[in-house]
Parts: sequence; structure tokens; C-alpha cells
Amino acid sequence: MIYHLLKELLLPPASLLLCGAAGILLMRRRGDAGWWTALGALAALYLMSTPLVADFLVSRLETYPPLDRRAIAAAHAQAIVVLSAESEMAPEFGGTGPGPLTLARLRYGAYLHALTGLPILVSGGRSPNTGRSLAGDMRAVLEKEYGISSVWAEDKSRTTAENATLSSAILKEKGITRIFLVTHAWHMPRADKAFTRCGLQVIAAPTGFTRVGDAAPWDFLPSGKGVLTSYYAMYELLGGVYYDLASMSQARAGDIPAMGTRRIRR
Repeated sequence: MIYHLLKELLLPPASLLLCGAAGILLMRRRGDAGWWTALGALAALYLMSTPLVADFLVSRLETYPPLDRRAIAAAHAQAIVVLSAESEMAPEFGGTGPGPLTLARLRYGAYLHALTGLPILVSGGRSPNTGRSLAGDMRAVLEKEYGISSVWAEDKSRTTAENATLSSAILKEKGITRIFLVTHAWHMPRADKAFTRCGLQVIAAPTGFTRVGDAAPWDFLPSGKGVLTSYYAMYELLGGVYYDLASMSQARAGDIPAMGTRRIRR
């Protein structure tokens, strides 16, 4: 509960609204300083609400290229790991189900399965929104909607680091050390580091790439999608910094090798 509260307060738009409110309160005592603080927060909120800036921010994280069929065939992976993102209420399906981000990852995982025949491991613990296991809902979609029977589930993890730790334990018990890792392109850098740290050989299989092209007039207009995209970008940037700092701290202590030393790209 506290983690989710702090996360929302540190990320846009809540963090920018808090800065704006602080600037308004400072106007009485600090005059120009408060005015500039409020104006800066408003300007930042506008910029991060525009598709132009939001897409630019998130595209900076998309450093892994999409796989082509030749790379998939030559990868010699032993399993496909699909990471969860979110769940949502789905009364039309009788309860809850994977949200749009999770469904996009499942779709690509199913595509890789169709090409390779490899088993799929879905990873995701209990959702704070629904109280149900994300992995359980993901497995149900793969089995009932895609007709895939070879699905394993890791249903205890709460973070990307736990996705990697708990999934690697299941995979290693089955003798699997080389995997396709499926997640969004903007999440892949952090996910790859986490799974590589756990001793797995990762073939990055990103999905959900951001469109970045010539700017259109409407790309300068604020939108809800722009705010959400900026939210994802800032979350990943902060998460990446935190993981790198934690890795360096543990490496100096002699516990583990630094993250990212065994990365495989295709």
C-alpha cells in the first residue's frame, strides 16, 4: 500500500501537481520563486502530456530491436517467459482479466510459441487492483483463447526483480537456462538486467514499440495518452536507476556480479 502510494506521488502527473501546489503556497513568502515554481510545474505537465514529448521519452528506452523470423529460428531458446503488467475488472468475462499491456505481451508470446513450439512461463503475482493472480489470469487466456496447453505460471512476484528471481528458480529446476523474454520494448532494458542477473541467457523479445515519426499538429496537444506514456517512461527511468544503484552496491559487497554483464541481443 505505502509503496504504491509513494510511486504515484513521485511520478507524473501527481508529482507535477504537487510542485505546482507548492509553488502557489510559496508565492506569499517567496514571491517570484513561488511563481516560477508553479509555472515550471505547469509547463512540465503540458510537455509531458503531449504525444510529441511522451513518445520521445519512451522511445529513448526502446534500445532493443524487434526480432525477425531468422533471429527467432537461430536463437535456440528453451522456453518463452512473458511478464505481466496489469490486470483489470472484466465482468463480461466473469470477473477479472489481463489489462491491455499484459494482453499485448501475451499475444506476442503466443506468436513466438506458434513459431517455435516452446513452452511458455507467465510471471505475475497478486494484483493490488483485483486481488487475483496475474499469472493465473494470463495462463487462462493462453489456454482458453489461444489453445496453448504447455503453460507454466509463477504467481508470487510483485516486481520485475521478483519476476526474474522466482521465474529463474522454476526454469532451472526444469533444466532451462536460455529464454525468450517477452515484455514491452520500453521495459526490456530493466527486465533483461534482472533476468541476466539471475543467471539466465536472455534473448530479448520486445513488443509494443512506440511510433516516432514526423510531428503532426495534434502531437503538440495535451492528451490522456500522452500523460500515461510519460508515466511509463519516468517509471522505467527511475526504476532503471534504482536497479543499477542496487546492483553496484551488491557487487561492491561481493554478493553478485554487476547487472548486464551477460546480455544477449538478437
